[in-house]
Amino acid sequence: MSYISSLNASTLLAQASLNKGTERAAVSMERLSTGLAVASAKDDPSAYYAGSTLGARIAWEAQATKNISDTSSLLNATDGAIEQVKTMLQRIRVLAMQAANATAELDRNLLQAEVDQLTSEIDRLTQTTVYNGQRLLNGEQDHRQFHVGGDARDMVSYRFSGFRPNEIGAYSYLSQGENAFGPAPSSSDVTRTAGTSEIKLVGNAGDLVALQWSASASADAIAAQINASTADTGVVAKSETRARLSTVSDSPQIYSLKINGTQTANFNISASDLGAAIDAINKISGETGVQASEVAGALILVDNSGADMVIENTRREASYNTLRVQKLAADGVPGTAMGTQVSLDVAGANDTTLISGSVELVSSEAFAVYNQGATGHFSANQQRALQQDTEIDFRRGALSLVDGKMYRGDGETAEVVALVDTGTSNLASGSLDLKFAFGIDDALPGVTGSDPFRSWEKIEQRVVFDGTSRIGNHAVPQDQALPNFANGLLPASGDAAYPEADVAFSFQQVSDDDGNDGNSLELKSGPISMPNVGIVHGPALQSAQTYNLEAGDVLSFDWRGVAGAGDYDVMAYIVDESTGHTEELLNATGQGTASSSWATVNKTIEKDGDYRVVFVGGVRSDKEVTFENGTFENGTAGDTSIPGWTTYTQQVRLGGLDTVAGQPTPGDTVFPATVIDAAPHDGAAPSSATYTAQLSSNSSDGNGLSVQLQSTGVTVQGHGILHGPYLVSNEAMSLKPGDSVSFDWQATGGSDAYDVIGYLVDETTGEVQELLNETGATRTASTNWATVTQSVSKQGSYKFVFVAGTWDASGGRAAGANLYVDNVVVDSSEQIVQADAALRIDEVVITKDTANIDEQELSKLIDRLYGFEEDGGRVYDLQRIGNRIEIDSKPIVAELESVNSIDVRTNAGANSALTILDQALAFSADRQADVSAVSQSVDFRMERLLDRSLQMETARGRIVDADFALESALLAKEEMIKQLAGFVLTNTNEILRSTLNLLR
Repeated sequence: MSYISSLNASTLLAQASLNKGTERAAVSMERLSTGLAVASAKDDPSAYYAGSTLGARIAWEAQATKNISDTSSLLNATDGAIEQVKTMLQRIRVLAMQAANATAELDRNLLQAEVDQLTSEIDRLTQTTVYNGQRLLNGEQDHRQFHVGGDARDMVSYRFSGFRPNEIGAYSYLSQGENAFGPAPSSSDVTRTAGTSEIKLVGNAGDLVALQWSASASADAIAAQINASTADTGVVAKSETRARLSTVSDSPQIYSLKINGTQTANFNISASDLGAAIDAINKISGETGVQASEVAGALILVDNSGADMVIENTRREASYNTLRVQKLAADGVPGTAMGTQVSLDVAGANDTTLISGSVELVSSEAFAVYNQGATGHFSANQQRALQQDTEIDFRRGALSLVDGKMYRGDGETAEVVALVDTGTSNLASGSLDLKFAFGIDDALPGVTGSDPFRSWEKIEQRVVFDGTSRIGNHAVPQDQALPNFANGLLPASGDAAYPEADVAFSFQQVSDDDGNDGNSLELKSGPISMPNVGIVHGPALQSAQTYNLEAGDVLSFDWRGVAGAGDYDVMAYIVDESTGHTEELLNATGQGTASSSWATVNKTIEKDGDYRVVFVGGVRSDKEVTFENGTFENGTAGDTSIPGWTTYTQQVRLGGLDTVAGQPTPGDTVFPATVIDAAPHDGAAPSSATYTAQLSSNSSDGNGLSVQLQSTGVTVQGHGILHGPYLVSNEAMSLKPGDSVSFDWQATGGSDAYDVIGYLVDETTGEVQELLNETGATRTASTNWATVTQSVSKQGSYKFVFVAGTWDASGGRAAGANLYVDNVVVDSSEQIVQADAALRIDEVVITKDTANIDEQELSKLIDRLYGFEEDGGRVYDLQRIGNRIEIDSKPIVAELESVNSIDVRTNAGANSALTILDQALAFSADRQADVSAVSQSVDFRMERLLDRSLQMETARGRIVDADFALESALLAKEEMIKQLAGFVLTNTNEILRSTLNLLR
């Protein structure tokens, strides 16, 4: 048995070796087939992590390489387009040079036509040079970020400049300097300003470069000083001196002059003959630098160097004082007169004048000059106006200034982040002060149909300001400023006195705003059924979130009360959600159903807290309870039209056979005993009748008027009754139990006895309350004036009805009578009326001590408001002081003479075009150099990425790649072991079988 056990152990050992060999061979086979020594984390966790990290980095940098390739393509496209712009600009310059020559006099219109064509082509090129949807030459983009590496910080930023013809050219500023000096006995006697002039020049680098010179320096010396810093500023200075020489003598006179110390020959000059003077001056121009020419009939002196021009009269005779010298500006040909002209006296007297030159600064980019105490040149401060934006920019982070408010877009809408301080700002002179603020909400201009104040809770219910009622989680404050009423007393319970039936509250955006942008939110109260003297508050608007306010912060909003059939009674307050502390913002009541104008509330917060803002609309009624024309005094006796009443000159049948005031007539409860037939007694039509309703001088007090209801010529059945005419009030009165009505009446017989009725009828329910039912016994029976007073028994909306009638008391079938009515009065302490009013609000803003305003976006905004290019933000002062931003346009700012303005149809225009084109070409070359520099930078990054990717691929291979030689040897080894184990296992099994057979 021990022998068999030994064989079993050998078998198991061989089997185990076979299994392990198979596994190891499988691993080697997998490594040889995949080429990876570490294919999963179980192979080698640390190596797998290192390999995965390197693999991710390799993939990232492969994408970065593609990004760089795309960026390089974009930059190459930009470079090629700029080169085309330069080629066209160079051609325009050649045309301008040709036009500047006097021989091109007849060709200039044709040259201008080609210039226009080239200009249009440049404009077209800037609009159509597009790479993957991005315009490369129109300057509309912000700085573009190119991702040129595997990390977030591997970015290259570049802004594509605009090359449209109206955007490129020469930025220039012309300083004319001082007017002509003198006259004086000599040049040494000319008094010039003493001291030192200083300016700070801000050019293309954006740095302030300080420059100084003597206040008495000539224009050419100033230009040289400025040009010494051109490398730092990008600004080139040119100087020129111009003057006009003339005489007031019409007769020729022989003169000689000294110009800059050099004597001219004698020459004849008169107002109409300047030729000899021009020749004499030009003969010494080599020594003086001054050239003379005749332009438009005037003798013009020009020194192109800008040196001072000293002119001295050398004739001593008494009559030789007719020469005049006028300084001219270098702003055209011949130039604008500067100051007053100088009269040259005879030699030995005040015979000398000094003309200083003009200095023009030119650059291909915007620049500014700050006056630091300059005299003569650059001594002014140019105040450039700011123009507000016309619409809000809703792009995320974009700033815009509209109607005195600075907005910041969030991609869908915009919030107010600052307000213009109208007390200290002067946009026309370039001064803008902004107070940091943030807008809680407003009805944005240009967003008609949107949901204004969409982040607020709109509560369409009644609000009672009793100090205990609640809105959301807080108790409302008490109304401590109840208005006075002219027509009654408000109950002690204030606005809580009335039931909530028949009330309507709503919110809507309306086209009405203090800033004229067209929108505000209206909190509408009504229509509401309420007492004639009373207040109902609602709806309420509450901010959905709380705002952390500190003492000293200012909350402001625009509001307007709108009257309807009632006066507005509106409130606004803030409430601290934690403590319940409230601060009143607004408590206003209208009068006389008049709307208010737009007003702004500025509330300084008194206590720190987390506040909600609440607005509450409301309507107030203060109506007198009157009955229209109850005294019938509106009119004259005999009038048949009675204001406030409607007369009906016809028969009316009682007992529900007819309708009056939209309701069936009541029954006649009192009638004569001798009347024939049964009720309703007046149902039969008369054979004849005449009805009259008119004002009468028969009144209760004997002085005024009453209404007379009369029937005449009535023929009825014997002892019959006829009712009519009748009178109905136009206005229904809301009456309740306890109210009373009264009127005066008188009845008289006519052709026969009277039978009169008066009653109240509810126009809604038909409820009737009888006020009068009287019958005369005979035709001669009549009453004195009497007064009826009754209390109302049931609440309703009532009209008065008075019916005249007659009956045939004599049995002769003839009838007719009169009813007079006067002084109809309603005595009601409270009448239910319909009223409505509204509160309109907009621009709820909180001014804070700080505001997170992006500096780059702010610079872009101010550049735009001043009309500068984006990179011109350096030409104004911007300071943050406390919770304010102060911006001032103090420097002298260069103006652009664009390629679009080139006109070569005149010699002067052609010469001006050369300056414009030189700067446009310099700008183009500079931008092309920038593009090339960025292109070289990304190309270098490409080379570096490729090299690094190769190195990382090699390193990753060392970590995860399989060693083919080693794995092949291991595989061969394991195969041999497998074969040996198989052989052992087979032989062992055979021996075991043989042994068992022998044992049997």
